[in-house]
Amino acid sequence: MASEQEQTGGSDRVWLILVLCLALFVRLLFLVASDFSIDADEAIVGLMARHFNSGRPWSIFYYGQSYMGSLEPTLTALVFRIVGATPDSLKIVPTIFSIWFVLLVWIFARTVSDLRAARWASLLAAVPPVAFIEWSTKARGGFIELVVLGTLGLILAARILKMRSAPPVLKVFLLGFVLGVAWWVNNQAIFYIAAIGLGLAMFGLRNFRAVTNLRFLISGAVGFFLGGAPFWWANLTSNPRWASFNQLSGRATPGEALDHFVHIFTESLPILLGARPFWSYRDNFPFAAPLALLLWAMAIWFALVKRRGQGGSNARSLLSIFLVTTPLIFSLSAFGWLTQAPRYLLPLYSALFVVAGMGISNLAATGKRLAGFSMGVLFVVLHLISNYGAGMIIPGQPFVALGERVALNQEPLYRFLKSEGYHHIFTNYWIGYRVAFETGENVVFSIYGEPKTRRIPWYEENGERISSPYVLVPSQAVSLTHALLEQGYQFRTTKVGEYIVLDQLTPINGPIEPISLRPEQLSVPSRPEWRNRLVDGDDATRWGSGMPQHPGMSIVVELDEPMTLSAVQLIQGFWPQDIAQKLRIDLESEGAPTCTVFDGVVEDAFVAVDGIFQVNFSAHQAKRVRITQEGTHPIFDWSVAELKLFTPANEDLDPPGVAPKTVEPKGVGPKAAGQKQNIRIGKTGTR
Repeated sequence: MASEQEQTGGSDRVWLILVLCLALFVRLLFLVASDFSIDADEAIVGLMARHFNSGRPWSIFYYGQSYMGSLEPTLTALVFRIVGATPDSLKIVPTIFSIWFVLLVWIFARTVSDLRAARWASLLAAVPPVAFIEWSTKARGGFIELVVLGTLGLILAARILKMRSAPPVLKVFLLGFVLGVAWWVNNQAIFYIAAIGLGLAMFGLRNFRAVTNLRFLISGAVGFFLGGAPFWWANLTSNPRWASFNQLSGRATPGEALDHFVHIFTESLPILLGARPFWSYRDNFPFAAPLALLLWAMAIWFALVKRRGQGGSNARSLLSIFLVTTPLIFSLSAFGWLTQAPRYLLPLYSALFVVAGMGISNLAATGKRLAGFSMGVLFVVLHLISNYGAGMIIPGQPFVALGERVALNQEPLYRFLKSEGYHHIFTNYWIGYRVAFETGENVVFSIYGEPKTRRIPWYEENGERISSPYVLVPSQAVSLTHALLEQGYQFRTTKVGEYIVLDQLTPINGPIEPISLRPEQLSVPSRPEWRNRLVDGDDATRWGSGMPQHPGMSIVVELDEPMTLSAVQLIQGFWPQDIAQKLRIDLESEGAPTCTVFDGVVEDAFVAVDGIFQVNFSAHQAKRVRITQEGTHPIFDWSVAELKLFTPANEDLDPPGVAPKTVEPKGVGPKAAGQKQNIRIGKTGTR
């Protein structure tokens, strides 16, 4: 007859198999319901993986930043080699880690408590709140991988703390190595490092001599630096060095930190515990947030305060330290304002499910088994309501502008771009990286609008600029149409799915040719020694005013003789913050009225052609061009990288004193889906 221990071990295995299958089912149900949709940040992971497989240099960090390591893209590259690069396969790595997390929760609970606690903890991890399901199935560069590695670190630390004698140096080295890898993957590992370091320090100082503690410290540090070797190598060889710390050095002020800490309890925890959706103050049911906080307070009380007299108190104290230090560190960080979208507090889940299991078990062990069981059921119900209370809760795509989101299905756009032969577009960050990944980089993009973060610079370098179409949400299309009207372009609009495409941009004056300019032809309001930079053909140099913008600052171009002009172009280069607040551009000729070809706010028009502000007008003869800055800014200079004047390729000039022709638009609004219209526009006049 099998021993009791063998029977218990068998039931453990059966429970684990069932709970892991349940965890996989819950996550697959979520992914199928969301149609395996991805966002732009996930697409970047897929692009990195594709680049690794194609032989491009391996990147230590997530593209465009010097923190958050590339473990997830590297593992995804292996998956892509087996099953191909698709949005579906992009979800495989995080989902596997999410299932692994459930197993680690079981092990952690068994390490610090008993079988009943492990069963409840693993069940709650298998059917967690929607916030965890969403973020543990997102390929966002290392969020779930960090939680898994951090939980593994907590398990190793708890086992060391349970030892009655000095632990082997190898165990301490292994702990350091795991934490080092976690630090490279995501610097939120500081939550785990701080709690584990403090717990081990208190334990070591109380139990061992200084020599023993020093040996452990050295072995743990060696493991940490080896585990995080990619991070340290990148920072030692970067220019400037220690770039990661430059990006992560932001801290909250004392007032901000206090505000963040309060909002953890009023905003973050209700979301993490399953009482509210992300970015919401609305409870999933009346009083869900206070009830969830009360339920968890009870679990913490029975788990960590009024616990049964068991051994392993040092290991359980580690949980208390982690639950205290994590909110404190988050509150003090530069990311502490993200309390309503608490993805940076996901590490709390490493402890929360275990604490809940311990609380249920300890309550049941006091003779109140029904009360303990009821507490567990309430946790499960809270999690189920968070996921399914109002139907399957599926996260929306990111917002682009004025409440308008990225389209869930972009296939109509891909068909349109293919039919038109386009391989480069101007579009928003959140649209563009999905386009690049889902088209296999047959279409790449330059960024239009916010955010300006450029993850893959060569997309911009290979951009076709003015010949490329703009893919916009409707509110952006309205703004850009106005900007192009101001600048004198004609173009076509097409409604494609949920987007508006503006393409076939051409100046109203037809083909144009640049005029060769010399520095001595230029007059500038200050720093005359820099005026040559305006016409040196290098976007990486600039003329700058050297003082804050104020009305009346003028750049004047004196031509050798009257010439026919049809466009004025200002290139901002690397100084987009120094764009003129407001500009007036005048064409002047002796004995003729001044002709104003532009007078207005620059910023909206400036973004239209990605750093090139160009005013087009029908051909007009001028001897002088005066560009006057009429805005005010308390800080920024007025800077221009390049100034260019253009003449018609086929001359069709107006006599001096006659205003350039204006071509009125014939309907600006987009037509029905798939329909196209040409818009011919111009904005000029004599003042």
